[in-house]
Amino acid sequence: MIRPNVEHFQKRILRVPNNVRMLQYKMSGYEFNLKKFEQGVYDQLFFYIPNETEALGLLNEIGLMFPPDSMTRKKYYSLYQEKRIADLPEGYKMAIYFLIDNDLAQATL
Repeated sequence: MIRPNVEHFQKRILRVPNNVRMLQYKMSGYEFNLKKFEQGVYDQLFFYIPNETEALGLLNEIGLMFPPDSMTRKKYYSLYQEKRIADLPEGYKMAIYFLIDNDLAQATL
């Protein structure tokens, strides 16, 4: 796992051909490629976060918290932890993909 260097973090919003907005994360020595996750491979899988504190800490550090307040996050997590990744809201799905890419979450059957 390459730990992102948060000091050099930049967030850029790019337009893709089908007018869907895609967030692409560029950090020192690391680039998060959302397209590789959106090919349907993870759609039928569930997610598991072994260390929630570390995962939420990283998301908070880079400003990718979804939703923004902690009570809502806990409620959101409990609401969606038994759902397939395809059934998650777009912002939450992207955060889960980011955690999977950084070995802080796992896609499970």
